[in-house]
Amino acid sequence: MRLNICWKIAALSFAALLFAAVPAANADVRATDAPVDLSAETLIHNNNTQQLFAEGNVELVQNGRILRADRVVYDLHHDRAYAMGNVALLDENGDVYFAEEMELSGNLRDGFVKGLRAMLTDGSNFRAETAEREFGVRIAMENAAYTPCNVCEDDPDQKPLWQIRADSVVYDEEKQDVSYRNARLEVLGVPVLFTPIFSHPDPRKKQKTGFLRPRGGWTSDLGLYVKGAYYWALDTHKDATLAIQPTTRNGVLTEAEYRQHFGNGYIGLGGSFAVDSDRTSETGITKSGKQRGHIFADGRFDHSRTWRSGFNLMRTTDKGYLRLYDISKENILESRVFAERFANRDYTRIEAASFQDIRLGDRLRQPELLPLFEHRAFGAPGGLLGGRWTFGLGSAGLHRRGGNQDMLRASADAGWQRQFIGGGLKTVIDASLSGNAYHVRNSTAPGQDTGSAYRLFPYLHGKTSYPLVKPLARASWIVEPLASVTLAPRISDKAILPNEDSIDVQLDSSNLFDPVRFPGIDRVEDRGHAAYGIKTGLYGHSGWRGEVFAGQSVSFQHDPGSFPAGSGLENKYSDLVGAVNLSYGRYFDLNYKTQLGSRHIRPRRHEIQTAGRMGRDGALDYDLRYVFVSAVAGTGFTESREQFQLGAGYRLSENWRTDMTTLADLGADAGFRRGALGLHYADECFSFSLIGQKNLIDRASGENETSILLRIGLRHLGEFSMPQIMLDARPERTQPE
Repeated sequence: MRLNICWKIAALSFAALLFAAVPAANADVRATDAPVDLSAETLIHNNNTQQLFAEGNVELVQNGRILRADRVVYDLHHDRAYAMGNVALLDENGDVYFAEEMELSGNLRDGFVKGLRAMLTDGSNFRAETAEREFGVRIAMENAAYTPCNVCEDDPDQKPLWQIRADSVVYDEEKQDVSYRNARLEVLGVPVLFTPIFSHPDPRKKQKTGFLRPRGGWTSDLGLYVKGAYYWALDTHKDATLAIQPTTRNGVLTEAEYRQHFGNGYIGLGGSFAVDSDRTSETGITKSGKQRGHIFADGRFDHSRTWRSGFNLMRTTDKGYLRLYDISKENILESRVFAERFANRDYTRIEAASFQDIRLGDRLRQPELLPLFEHRAFGAPGGLLGGRWTFGLGSAGLHRRGGNQDMLRASADAGWQRQFIGGGLKTVIDASLSGNAYHVRNSTAPGQDTGSAYRLFPYLHGKTSYPLVKPLARASWIVEPLASVTLAPRISDKAILPNEDSIDVQLDSSNLFDPVRFPGIDRVEDRGHAAYGIKTGLYGHSGWRGEVFAGQSVSFQHDPGSFPAGSGLENKYSDLVGAVNLSYGRYFDLNYKTQLGSRHIRPRRHEIQTAGRMGRDGALDYDLRYVFVSAVAGTGFTESREQFQLGAGYRLSENWRTDMTTLADLGADAGFRRGALGLHYADECFSFSLIGQKNLIDRASGENETSILLRIGLRHLGEFSMPQIMLDARPERTQPE
């Protein structure tokens, strides 16, 4: 009898926990036969009535759960248990449940609770006047209220910032569903929203079929619109969504998405279709009643420990479709399929790619890449003559429509590198031999049309530095002279070779000492050159640092046609390049790069990026960027580009914050481009944002709009947005088609 009584009391403790586990709780508790520690001032067993009485500071402890009450009565004959007076339960997760009294029956699977109040570890609070558990899987609560807001400890009855109240709440454990009747959203005790019926999935359930939150708004292009979506939870590893968005000015948009995760990868498929849509060309001509659409897809698969593959598909019917319906802000859509292998120090990749340029204006047709192959192999450090060998193979095929230049390229290279340290010097020797074969059709080179060309290019490169260190009281001062020499033969007939990947040459401190300063492999730097510079810095013992670098290079046999004008390498002596890096923890960080013309010391490039915090406890944070780049021949930019961007935020108080961003063009077509101003509030259960944005004309996208957006977030319920208002969202005319 004693063991049976203890088991019943253990079940009472368990059932109290499970019964109190209202939908807001995330405990997953199962009955157990673990022993129960029982303590009480008085413990009486009445054999005549078959009742057990525990009175006076009753406490039951089992598996980290603690149940306390003034009085506990268990009726063995009717299999019914009662806990009365200041009933409190602390579960193993730290959640605390209170009740005036509790009654359990039916093998302790069903029961009744009066005056339920729960305080959860995430700060949430739940109350119910009465609660009843039925059939062991269904909990029905009357006059219930839930809030994730903090409740005053001294006055628990004080109204929270917001709460949900309902005449009844039913939680079905089998269906994993929570339903409400006559639910009201109250703010400071004032009802602001009412719904007679409301339901949502159990918070413990990660997915459930049903309607998603609708959204709507107005723009000058779409007019009034509303978007509704339905979600299918097909199973734990795949789902689908269908959305329909009717508009008053541009037809009806239908969107669909399917996602599935496999044991070794995933796929995602998405697309849309618009009917009765108006398509406006860049010349301002509008064609009504068009059918338009897009398709996006991607996937990744791991086939073994060394092989994986994947694909991306992005296509649309026309340039303005994705931006009109706010589907994507991409300017160039990339479609790829690839396979790659990782094995020890070797890497192999084969790929095909296609591009769709949806920027406004006349643009060069993007080539299709088929095939693109790369293989790289690296030897063990010190494995060959004390250094490391490298080997690479590659091929690329670029195909253009409309009689434009097509190219096939095969390449191979082998190299060896070794580092020497001695006498205070750190020296790296690098030797390389590369070969390239080209076949070109419809060549853009003067006097060339279709033909083949070959190139063999060796070089020997050495880079050395001599770091000098001076310890200071609170820092270390380092001065490091650097120099490099590259020896290479003269390459003839360079002009007949196509140049697809070595056009945008940019000289800075990161590539000044490289043997070849061209990006890609279509162009090489022959005839040899040297580079020299100095780097100095202070490095504080507490983590702050300041670094300065300056350097230049010189060609041994200068070829005026090797580099494009404006690149900084078109003269015998290159432009001067410099860099400054400053850091003081999270309070200040600055990175500055510059390029100055070698003949007249005129600036050709400035890049500044600084970010940090100021004020008490870093209340003000900022991020500033400035870029000035002069024109470089062959890149398509015939004018200097200058841009300024600033972002800042200020924490007004513990809960309030304001921020702003601005982007301005300081070049030939100077003017304001983009700006935003926001006011935000956030606490433990509520968030609020009011954001105003203005975008002026972007020649790549045609965007020109002003919008005001209000967001309200209620913890555990999600974020709600008012309909977005956009003004003057019609694209300006740019270059004709």
